[in-house]
Amino acid sequence: MSSVLRGLSQHASGLRYTGSVTSSMRRYATKPKRPVPPPPPIPTPSPGSKILGYLRHSPWSSQFPGSWKARAAAQAMIYAVGIVLATNYLDSYIFPDGKKRGYATAREVQVAIEKLKAAFPDEGRVSTDPEDLKVHGSSENSYHPASPHSVVVRPLSTEDVVTIVKIANECVMPMVVYSGATSLEGHYSGVPTGSICIDMSGMDKILSINEPDSDLICQSGARWEDINQTLKDKGIPLFFPLDPGPGATIGGMVGTGCSGTNAVRYGTAKAEWFLNLTVVLPNGEVIKTRRRARKSAAGFDLTKLFIGAEGTLGIVTEATLRLAPRLPTKVAMAQFPNVEKAVSAVQEILNSPYGAHFQCVELLDDHMMAAINNGGLVDHPYPVKDTLFFKIQGDDAAIQLASKTVKTIVNKHGSLKFEFAKTDQEAEDLWQNRNVPVSRLPELVYDTKRDLAEAGLKSTIVGHVGDGNFHALILFKDKDEEELKAVEAAVHRLVHRAVALDGTCTGEHGVGVGKTEYLVEELGEGTVELMKTIKKTVDPLGLMNPGKTQLMAGSSLYNQSSTIERIFRATISTSEHNTVSQYLIDAESELKRHEIEIDKLRSTIVLLENKMGVLSRKIVKYRSLLSPVHRMPPEILRNVFSFVCHETVFRLDCTRSPPPLLLSAICGRWREIALATPSLWSCMHIDLVSDWVRSGRFSHFSYIIQLFLERSRNSPLDLTLDFRYQVPQADLIPVIATLVSHSNRWHRLKLIRMFQDWFRHAVFAPLEQQGLPILEHLQHSCLIEDPTERDDYVCQLFAHCPSLISLKMAGSSALGNLPWEQILALEMSNSYIFALDIVALCKNVDRLTMRYAGDEAFQGNHIAHSIQRLSIMASTEADVTTVLKNSTLRELSSLEIRGSPGESLRAAWDTTQNVMTDFLQRSSCNLTSLTLARLPISDNHTLDLLRLLPTLNTLHIEERRSNPSNGIITAKFLERISDVARMDIAPFLPELSNVKFVLHAEGLDVESLSRALTSRWVPDSEYASQLGISCIQSVEIMFVKGGEHLENLRSSLGWMTRAGAQLTIGIANKF
Repeated sequence: MSSVLRGLSQHASGLRYTGSVTSSMRRYATKPKRPVPPPPPIPTPSPGSKILGYLRHSPWSSQFPGSWKARAAAQAMIYAVGIVLATNYLDSYIFPDGKKRGYATAREVQVAIEKLKAAFPDEGRVSTDPEDLKVHGSSENSYHPASPHSVVVRPLSTEDVVTIVKIANECVMPMVVYSGATSLEGHYSGVPTGSICIDMSGMDKILSINEPDSDLICQSGARWEDINQTLKDKGIPLFFPLDPGPGATIGGMVGTGCSGTNAVRYGTAKAEWFLNLTVVLPNGEVIKTRRRARKSAAGFDLTKLFIGAEGTLGIVTEATLRLAPRLPTKVAMAQFPNVEKAVSAVQEILNSPYGAHFQCVELLDDHMMAAINNGGLVDHPYPVKDTLFFKIQGDDAAIQLASKTVKTIVNKHGSLKFEFAKTDQEAEDLWQNRNVPVSRLPELVYDTKRDLAEAGLKSTIVGHVGDGNFHALILFKDKDEEELKAVEAAVHRLVHRAVALDGTCTGEHGVGVGKTEYLVEELGEGTVELMKTIKKTVDPLGLMNPGKTQLMAGSSLYNQSSTIERIFRATISTSEHNTVSQYLIDAESELKRHEIEIDKLRSTIVLLENKMGVLSRKIVKYRSLLSPVHRMPPEILRNVFSFVCHETVFRLDCTRSPPPLLLSAICGRWREIALATPSLWSCMHIDLVSDWVRSGRFSHFSYIIQLFLERSRNSPLDLTLDFRYQVPQADLIPVIATLVSHSNRWHRLKLIRMFQDWFRHAVFAPLEQQGLPILEHLQHSCLIEDPTERDDYVCQLFAHCPSLISLKMAGSSALGNLPWEQILALEMSNSYIFALDIVALCKNVDRLTMRYAGDEAFQGNHIAHSIQRLSIMASTEADVTTVLKNSTLRELSSLEIRGSPGESLRAAWDTTQNVMTDFLQRSSCNLTSLTLARLPISDNHTLDLLRLLPTLNTLHIEERRSNPSNGIITAKFLERISDVARMDIAPFLPELSNVKFVLHAEGLDVESLSRALTSRWVPDSEYASQLGISCIQSVEIMFVKGGEHLENLRSSLGWMTRAGAQLTIGIANKF
């Protein structure tokens, strides 16, 4: 077989196609012979041979006669030096046409980039942005080695691709095609020496739809989902049946020879779904693999040659797709006691008379079903069993007969549950949750699950079992090297097991760089050698996606070392060769290691050169803008400065410079403004992450903090310290010490995500000694390991704060000597072991906020009676009842009760409603502001509460996101709000003047809402006095979902705005 391949290789290199094709013959001509230079005479006196002879006969080579290893090492070095010298001498012999020995150098890469920019001058067509290069050269979906590209080019047509290919040939620069970025095997990773990434996302057009012929022509960047949606929108009863997964493009589907869930009925990409392809070959020539006819016996099927080639033979720019009729479908689900019985049932179903009616058969094992339930992907959890999902297609009669057949078969194989989707929506929901010979699949799946279980690995199995294909998702800790090795070993065993069962190492995702080691094992050496021969003939320079699918050995750029080896083996005796062979192997291994390091350095150099180029161009660009800036009037410069530096607190980290520093460096006037405004530098959010600390930019970051402290002069400091460490880091101590030295200026202080060990460090000791004389607001969200442990270290540090009036605590249990009695505003977040004691200590507080602080030990009668504003954030009923149950707040003027965004409160809230009513009756307070948000409260109970609040001035109600039909803002509620002009009853909420409603559009009575609000608009003070009500001043109405009532409501209430009322109507962004 190898001799046949050698003959085919020689024959292919000696022929060329003239391009003349007639109906009767194809004319070929032999390539004209040209004289081949003889091998260089090695023994003749040349610089290389002189040095070689000197080294061979020098006394140094024999000065260790007693050590044959030393002599062999000396000889090995002699031959290695000879090889290096001969490599330079043999350039013209190996490449007589003057072609390069390798890919483009860094300088040549830059030349190629400039040529591409000249060819595509439009903005965004050519990118050298480092982040863009990284994204196009690597993927979070892959664990294979990746390398960034040198440049990304975005063509829009086949002609653009031809231009790119020709420039790549001129500069001998590899090309890698990038389409949907869904590859799992590293297909679009770059080449370390420099490569061009061709991003096909701009070539996503559907060029023509031929409904009578059931086909479609599109560009290779088109996504299969968009194609099917377009056909559906146009009312064409056809679809493209290959469905590999979300985001996949036609070009990527061709390159990997993909399949999908529909493979059991419609096959894979290597079936007849691609009628022809338009391909740009590695030399820039454009070919069309065949015509649009469904059937043709003319020549080789070149369409199949490019399907599965993974971009190594050419670039697909257009494709003609065959479409299939869109048939009615029905979805069913069956569950089994184990995966082996589930897969066995599939075999019998597909072999039944109705097997052809099954469009998809998918397997989800018990671990995957548990993951679906735990992930909240379903309204009603499924039993955690191995599950099959079926999609049956055909007319009603065929579906009914196939359904009976599948039900009988699954029951025979021990199915625990079998059901059909009752509606189209249920079918869609059911389906959304959901390669070896099919006959061998039960054995493979069973052995794989047992292997993974024995290895102690967590995994799920999901499979297109209808065509013998399944995926094992193995979970492991990202930075656990030992576990990663165990996972890799399990994957190797899985692949070898599949190949041993006459299966394949890749059913859908292609070979790429991840499966190359299994290619010979699966296909055989002869088949792989034939593929290499084809690759060498089509792409002799190896420019198309090098390093993928193990085919690069056929490229002339990789043949040099083997040629040199053959020449030198002919000049070295057998005994000498055997003596030094091992040393040569070791030297070659060392050389390869250095070559890899050099390639990495070259790639880094290219990236740095690109960054330097970008920065140089920016400097030139921005420098030209400085002159007009300097000529602007001072008032305009001041306004621009205020607009850019509008933030009240500047976030300081290691990734960017704050706006005041940037503006100060641009314009002298802005620098004067910045230096004359100390308060601008006094607000800092210092955000430290360990990765930033380890980076080389940390010293610059420390300098920025020092600069802010100096330029703020003596202004009070507003500090936010966000330290995400459990143990104080040595690099951070000098920064903290600098900040602590300015503690006499701390006015506002936020400590976020800080562990209690921080406060035990000596760097904070001066706080306890010198105190914080002007600190008024302290926010402390400390992380402690034991929630029952009192966090008194904070209290020791902040015990001497004579000006402290506001305290916010989250995740902390501080009970030390803080100045509790002078605190006027207290906020407590999360559940507190010592919440009762803390509230009892704050005897003069007038603003209290409790967030998720429900605790059975908490007694509301310990709350200070002086509280005027109370805010409760609740995730359970206890969060409300524990605060209000025994409280009596006669000074209360503002009450706010909010449910959590997750709406975890139960719909039945009777006990809590009664507690709220009792609290308001007991307090007898003059409440002026009430907020009820996301609570499971009815309109009747809301009205009962409002009747107790005759002094209410501001009402804010937010309905729950769920159950819009059972909201608060009902017709009954609105009717009661509008009852103000009747003489037989007292006016309802007579002092109401500010209203905010966040409600659902579904079922809303717009007329009642408009009438309720307009009835409150009484600008005539005398008439308002007669009615006994206040005129409404501001109205804000926000819709949670749907805005169909917006315009109607604006038109009916617009006159209020013109009359002087504040009216806001819109869509709620956050809820």
